Amino acid sequence: MDRPWGKWSVLYEHEDNTTKVKRLVVNPNSSLSRQKHASRNELWHVVEGKGIVELYRNTNFRLEAHSMIEIPAGGWHKLINDSEEELVIIEIQYGDTCDEEDIERQEDDADEVE
Repeated sequence: MDRPWGKWSVLYEHEDNTTKVKRLVVNPNSSLSRQKHASRNELWHVVEGKGIVELYRNTNFRLEAHSMIEIPAGGWHKLINDSEEELVIIEIQYGDTCDEEDIERQEDDADEVE
């Protein structure tokens, strides 16, 4: 699916909807909205590029190729590509349910889209 920040596609989805694998491509100098999920955890593996994950508004982690980070259910997070190259991530979602509707965005990021 194309988005203003880049695109994503589903690589795998378990029939009971408790596991999903996506490929995210974040455009240079773009970011996703600050968000959290009530029913799922996410594990991100960086395939290529560099970026930043902002957790809970006060902790930043630098991402680069082959790094990984786990985002717990209920944890506010924001993915930022602050480079001039695409950031490609494999996202493994797992939990009670992996629905696209399980997303809450913070209001101060209203100018950014998913």
